[in-house]
Amino acid sequence: MLLFEKVGMLKNNFANKPTRFVKDAFVQKRVVIAICTHNRSDLLMAALDAVSKLYVESYYDVSVLIVENEVEPKLGDILGALDFPFTIYHVHEPKLGLVSARNRSFDEAERLKADWLCLLDDDDEVHEDWLVRFEQAASEISDCEVFIGRDEEKLPPDYSTYIRPAVRPNLKLGATPTLLKTGNCMIKKPIFHSSGHGYRFDNRFNLSGGEDTEFFMRLRQSDIQLCHVPEAILYDLKHGEKTKYSYHFRRKRWEHTNLYFIYRIHFGPAVVRRMLVRDLNFNMVNFCFDVVNGALKMMSDPAKMRIQFGSAGLRIAKIAAIFDYCFKDRPTPYDVT
Repeated sequence: MLLFEKVGMLKNNFANKPTRFVKDAFVQKRVVIAICTHNRSDLLMAALDAVSKLYVESYYDVSVLIVENEVEPKLGDILGALDFPFTIYHVHEPKLGLVSARNRSFDEAERLKADWLCLLDDDDEVHEDWLVRFEQAASEISDCEVFIGRDEEKLPPDYSTYIRPAVRPNLKLGATPTLLKTGNCMIKKPIFHSSGHGYRFDNRFNLSGGEDTEFFMRLRQSDIQLCHVPEAILYDLKHGEKTKYSYHFRRKRWEHTNLYFIYRIHFGPAVVRRMLVRDLNFNMVNFCFDVVNGALKMMSDPAKMRIQFGSAGLRIAKIAAIFDYCFKDRPTPYDVT
């Protein structure tokens, strides 16, 4: 492990701001913010820049863990040169895949004696109040062990006009989250530590995606409470291929294929067979609806027409996922070269 100590004076985010709410979840606790990264150093630097601007209280003990998921490490010099307000720990995980990287972050958090583990993706950025809002939630809902923040999409000008922007439900603090995303959550020590539950991600999903859905499903089945934190805001940056319709088509297809495999693991093949019949009928009907509705908008509202036709295409992706599952075609969407 490489350790880069904090250098220089703490930045403006450590200024003597008044405490905004009654909170004590981080008092005499160690918080580790883990970011897994693969071949995206530019995006990682933007994510770290946002982390460096986090507002923190004077009693916070925060460090950042970078898990570099590469055959050969490349980030040592770059991270060592950063003038950063938190201690950065850099580890190399040579076994490629999301599960390998995420499980390594759990292992290292345990080794670092973390009381709380916050997880981020390398292409996301957080609001400056992200960490204090998590602490507020943990202080107010002390029996909850997993907190999941709210995502807000940031769409560039070249984002596909055939994709409907995501609409997140307006959930209150403590509500059951609807979007189970590892990249915007805070987990208490008993979840990942070997002295507690010792949960890890399932290696069967290492290269396929779906590991976070399966992970949180396992937690729910163990009656572990998951709590939504609406003011812990993460900005989901759409960049590169994520701006293209073809990416969303592929993603929708492998997401649903994975979902059937996950449900088979947890609930058995009979449940999945009923899901397949239901989903096939549902998506065929809604495909026809989207095509007809898009055609009706062709002259009056071209923007809505594109959204409807785009939605029809994603229905095809979901139908294709049914056949992928039936022929046991596991998706491997991630480029691990």
